[in-house]
Amino acid sequence: MAFATTLAFTATAQTKLGLVGALVFPVGFVMIVLLGLELVTGTFALIPLSVFEKRVTVRRMLNNFFWVIVGHIIGSLAYAAIFYAAVTNFGHVTDNAVIQTIIKAAETKTNGYASIGFDGMVAVFAKAVLCNWMVTLGAVMAMTSHSTAGKIAAMWLPVFTFFAQGFEHAVVNLFVIPAGMMYGANVTFGGWWLWNQILWCYKMSRQLF
Repeated sequence: MAFATTLAFTATAQTKLGLVGALVFPVGFVMIVLLGLELVTGTFALIPLSVFEKRVTVRRMLNNFFWVIVGHIIGSLAYAAIFYAAVTNFGHVTDNAVIQTIIKAAETKTNGYASIGFDGMVAVFAKAVLCNWMVTLGAVMAMTSHSTAGKIAAMWLPVFTFFAQGFEHAVVNLFVIPAGMMYGANVTFGGWWLWNQILWCYKMSRQLF
């Protein structure tokens, strides 16, 4: 998803059209699903169904969520470091448009909500719910076709829908916000988790239980 995010930001920077970035962003979700990899927000739609059918225990479900989230964080930080080295020539290029976009996005996704207090918490919570609604739908829609092309088309629609409208995707934010902090964004660790990720964790618990 980090690869897809920087691709979308690159497309937006090149065309000056956010909709173009949204059109290419679903490549990340498509690659994950087609390869049978783990995306915790997509899995939210699938493993709870197995729990309800008593094929999987709640403990095993939570164990899956925990380790996948840990993997997301490690992968996001690793990609953030490598991407910075790649596009800035180890800091020698200081005006890269994508780096600046990531910094701005990180500040908007934390300080932007903090600046309006409780209303900001309500806003980020609502955006997270709407986003995960679409991502889980994408995971389910991948099963509506037996052909690769059909799966891609089905998955593309809801993922494009949430990104184009600026909803809050937890895994994307696990890349964007710490990457922005690494690149110089005025965001604290506490601000990151309080104004973005903790509310996502709360939403996850409400969805599951």
